[in-house]
Amino acid sequence: MRMARSRSGAVPILGFAAEGDAFADSVFRELASSAGWDYLPGIPDSIEHARKAGAIVDGLPRDGHWNSTGHAIAGRVIARYLSVTLPLSGKSSTQRLTTPGWSR
Repeated sequence: MRMARSRSGAVPILGFAAEGDAFADSVFRELASSAGWDYLPGIPDSIEHARKAGAIVDGLPRDGHWNSTGHAIAGRVIARYLSVTLPLSGKSSTQRLTTPGWSR
């Protein structure tokens, strides 16, 4: 993590947990902080909320990796975080999310 931080220069690095395990979350949060990364909580909670609402967010029971729905949920959480913490001058959050390279 420190190597990534040193290689990125002034570019912010954002870390997040993909699973909702509280111990792993606290360890990763501490590691990210000590390496100078920003840490974004809440992605596992958003994924779990969607799952409980009936969304299929992964390939379970055979594959626990997120599918396109899971990635879209995580992407929205990350985009919301970035729109608040790294605003682009002169553009609204809607403009930021609809510029080339961004998809909903």
